[in-house]
Amino acid sequence: MSAHHASRLFISLTGLDDTDGEELEQLTIALRERLLELDVDSAEIARREGPAPANTKSGEAFAAGTLLVGAGVPILRGMFDLLKSWIENRPVRTIKVSLGNDSIELQAAPRAEQKQLVDAFIARNEALSLTPTDPISTRDETEV
Repeated sequence: MSAHHASRLFISLTGLDDTDGEELEQLTIALRERLLELDVDSAEIARREGPAPANTKSGEAFAAGTLLVGAGVPILRGMFDLLKSWIENRPVRTIKVSLGNDSIELQAAPRAEQKQLVDAFIARNEALSLTPTDPISTRDETEV
């Protein structure tokens, strides 16, 4: 992976209507573990900004449902295959993936439709990764 510039992706899970905060937290932790089995550079639960929501432990500083993933464009296909499988087999309504100013939201949709959306997202970001730029300035410009 080190031969490719790693990008920072934000992955946000939205649970079903009856999914509580604790279950969403467990789903986020489990997804992080699965992502780490892929060749990603990192996968961390995002830190929450601002005061803790009601009914949470005062020491909780993480945002359940949101991951920060460091990965190069070549790993995106495998990551999306994992996410598509994840949404079909878990109590998750949507998974939103953001890379810079580009984002895609996966939901339980027909596979052909999801494949077209994912292919377009990957193609856009492959084109961006092939454009010669200063990695430091690109990282600053694309942060969400």
